Amino acid sequence: MSASPSTDSSAAPAVLLHALEAKHPLRTKPLGEIAAQVRNLQQAAWRDLASWYIARVSFNQLVEAWTETNEFRAWPITPTP
Repeated sequence: MSASPSTDSSAAPAVLLHALEAKHPLRTKPLGEIAAQVRNLQQAAWRDLASWYIARVSFNQLVEAWTETNEFRAWPITPTP
């Protein structure tokens, strides 16, 4: 399975995790496992968080201090042939 961005123009765009249903797989898996990225709402740059401590938890497990000041995105998980 692939969860990282692709250079293929037909690849699905990234989705914002807060916009998904609470039971969606991208919200319940550890952020590092789904190759999530984070962006502070006051900045433009997205950052990989695989080496961050919060990569061990799911989006649903984050406290408000993280979710109120940052956006999290990931790419839909698609099976590889």
